[in-house]
Amino acid sequence: MLIERRRALTGEVAEHMEIGRFGADRVAEAEEAAAMDAAQSTMIELADAERALLSQIDRALRKFDDGSYGVSEESGEPIGFDRLRAIPWATLTVRDQEIREREQRERGR
Repeated sequence: MLIERRRALTGEVAEHMEIGRFGADRVAEAEEAAAMDAAQSTMIELADAERALLSQIDRALRKFDDGSYGVSEESGEPIGFDRLRAIPWATLTVRDQEIREREQRERGR
């Protein structure tokens, strides 16, 4: 699953970056230019998010190679099969993730 998702994301990143590149085309209407700028920004932001996910997938593949895949980085407990099937790049158990999120919310207050 990780390798298939990585392959698909790699193509999507390249496609979204190409769409997001600023072209030399001049647009006469201000509204059209603004819409084009917004669309390009959205594509670049999407490509950035996809690159971040690629990084997480690569990390999971390295963990698979070194034998630490499926083990929580916080508690050392096994990550549940259902969680890994849903999020194959997960690094925490559900419980560890909840604790981390609660701590982040409390720090944000």
